[in-house]
Amino acid sequence: MSQATPKPSSPDDKEYVGGCHCKKFRYKFYWRSFDDGTHAVSDCNCSICVMKGLLYV
Repeated sequence: MSQATPKPSSPDDKEYVGGCHCKKFRYKFYWRSFDDGTHAVSDCNCSICVMKGLLYV
């Protein structure tokens, strides 16, 4: 099965990639930057994120 390559809808969009911890499922999307201070970012409290010090939006 072929997958479509996502494309940014705006030149300001940033590429984000992620997936589950076992890496069976992966995803990629484009969205405006979460780094601009207009989005709340919180600590994740799952055991893996706590161990690695990761954050989620």
